[in-house]
Amino acid sequence: MLERFGLVSLGAALVLAAGAAHAAPIPIGSIGFGVTVEGGESWEHAYVGTPDPGDPNALTWGDGYWDGDVAYLEWSTVEGDLDPFVSGNWAITNTSGSTQFFTLTIDLPVLPVLPSSLMYGSTSISVSDANGSGSSSLATIGATALYNGRIDLLAVAPTTNLFPAVYSLTTGLLGTASATSSFGVPLGSIPGPAVTTAIGIQHVFALSAGDRATFNSIFSVVVPEPGTLVLALVGLAGFAFLGRRPS
Repeated sequence: MLERFGLVSLGAALVLAAGAAHAAPIPIGSIGFGVTVEGGESWEHAYVGTPDPGDPNALTWGDGYWDGDVAYLEWSTVEGDLDPFVSGNWAITNTSGSTQFFTLTIDLPVLPVLPSSLMYGSTSISVSDANGSGSSSLATIGATALYNGRIDLLAVAPTTNLFPAVYSLTTGLLGTASATSSFGVPLGSIPGPAVTTAIGIQHVFALSAGDRATFNSIFSVVVPEPGTLVLALVGLAGFAFLGRRPS
C-alpha cells in the first residue's frame, strides 16, 4: 500500500484496556469501536466494512453512535486498508455530572507486515464546554499519553506517544480548544515492530462533566524498502547523539 496514504483510526479487533485481549476475535474486514469508563461501564462492537470497488483491501464504515450511561460516542469518515491503514473521526461526550476517565481503543485486523515496519501517526484533539458550565478540560491520566499507536493489540510506547503525560487542554465558557501532534512522515518513517494481526489506536483521557472531546486520528504502517530502516535508525541515533552534546 505504498501508493496509498496510510492511516489508522478506528480499528477492528477492539481491546478495552491497554494490553488486554479482545473478548472475541474480530474478522478481517470488520472494524470495532469500544469504550471503557474507569470503575463503570464498558462497550464494544464490530462493524463490517464496505469494500472499495477499485481496491478490495480498502474499506469504509458508515457514521454511527453509541449511547451509554455516562458517555455518548459518535464516529464518522472512518476508512481503513488491510494493507494496512485506518483513520477516522470520533467524539465522546461525558453525559455525567462528574469528571470521567475514558479508554477508547480501536484495532483493525490487517495483512502482516514483516519482518519490521515503518510507522506514521497523527491526532487532532479538541475539547468543548458543551454544557455551558464555564469551563472544560481534556487531560492525560497518570503516565499514559492521550494517543498511542498499537500493533498486535499492544501500544507501541513510547515511540508513538502523542500528547504524553502530563498534558491538559482547557477552555472557558462555551469555548472550544484544539491541538494537533504527529510522529514520522507519511507513509511511515519511524522504525517499528512487525505486524502479524492488527494495528490500532488507543486514547486514554479524563474529560470534565458534561463536556465533549473530539479526536481525528491516524496510524499508518508500511513495509520498509531495502536500506530505509537502516537509514532511519542511523538518523535516530544521530539525533540522540546531538541531544547528549554539552551546551
